[in-house]
Parts: sequence; C-alpha cells; structure tokens
Amino acid sequence: MRRWAREDWLPPQTAFEWILWDNVAYLADDATRAAAFAELRDRVGLTPADVAGAPIETLEAITAHGILAARFAAKLRAAADQALDAHGGDLDAAVREAFASSPARAIALLSGYPGVGRPGAERILLFMGLLPVLALDSHGLRVLTRLGAATDQHSYDATYRAVREAVVATGPQPVALLRELHLLLQAHGRRTCRRTTPDCPACALRDACPHAAMAWGAAVPNAIARPPA
Repeated sequence: MRRWAREDWLPPQTAFEWILWDNVAYLADDATRAAAFAELRDRVGLTPADVAGAPIETLEAITAHGILAARFAAKLRAAADQALDAHGGDLDAAVREAFASSPARAIALLSGYPGVGRPGAERILLFMGLLPVLALDSHGLRVLTRLGAATDQHSYDATYRAVREAVVATGPQPVALLRELHLLLQAHGRRTCRRTTPDCPACALRDACPHAAMAWGAAVPNAIARPPA
C-alpha cells in the first residue's frame, strides 16, 4: 500500500467540515483522521443534513478510526443538529454574518460547537479567509514555544495568547501564508517536534532552537542519535 503523504489531504472547505474533521477520529494520527474524514464524505456526506440523517451506527463505524467512537459519533450528530436548528444548515453564512459584527462574536458562535475552542475557532476563520492570524493547534504551539516565541505560561490558553501576540508583533502576513504555516507547524509538531520524544537531530530548525540546545548542549548532532543520559 502506498504511504500516505501530505499532498493526499486537502483541508476542509467549510466551517462545518472543520468541525467534522475535529470530531471524526479522536486521538488519531494524520493518515487515520484523513481516512475517517474521507469515509464520512463518501458514505454519509459532509453537510449538516447529511450527518443528521445518517444512522448512528454508520457514524460510529466511522468514528471508530479513533477512540471513544460512540461519544464522537454523538458529537457529529449534535453538531449537525445544532447547525440545522440554529443556522438553517448554513453555518458559513452564520459565521460570516457574525464576523461582520465582530470577530469575537464569530469566535463565540463557533466555540459553541462540539470540540471547538478558541484556537479551533480562529483556525476556521483563518481558512474561511476572514481572520488573518496564525491560528495554532497544540502541535504548532509547542514548536513555536520551543523556538522561543514565548515562554510556557500557567495555562494552555495563556501560552496560546502569548505566542499569538508574539506572532502578531511581527506584522501582518497574507492569509495564504498563514494557512500554510498552520499546516507546516502542525505537521512538524506531530512528526518531529513531538511532545515527549522530539527528534531534534532530524529537525531543520535545530540550529535556531533553544530547546534543542538545552537538550543536546552546545551543538545538536546532524545524524539521528539519542540524547545523552
């Protein structure tokens, strides 16, 4: 079987698709989540009406790509029902209307959906082309924190705000670049700059990384190796 690669996956195209993406395979890796999302698209569809009308057994079979399949199938159904009941099935239109009033209102609207916190809401707004900020998931946040953009704070939210403020201070950037940075930082954090076993020797950023210097001393070896005991 051919190995999954980043080019095999395209980001979700709507706000509701992003919510599905986040809930379709809990604690799954890139390839597994992409496979679950593709199965949801092919077997059920990606609109609120599609998901609301699907048998819960079908949703559970798809969310079984991750853990807690029943809980996350219920989240898919709840998100679909919410989009239909509150927004007539057109979540994008509701988000755009809210954003026209204020970004905070759009963030609050999206944060009311299952599995969506402020970082997820900002990411959705970024990919909708509405909010030109570097929205970060936990993987991208870890990469920039280790690179010294900000220090770890007393909470995840505080660290997120500190890193976001540091990025904003560098000046405005095009939405297309911010989207690409989001995806690259996410992939780098998952595959190389891992939480418990970062692969510093394989990292292209190692020479500029305070975390790598602290873990390995003055110089990080170019070859794959183990950190000193």
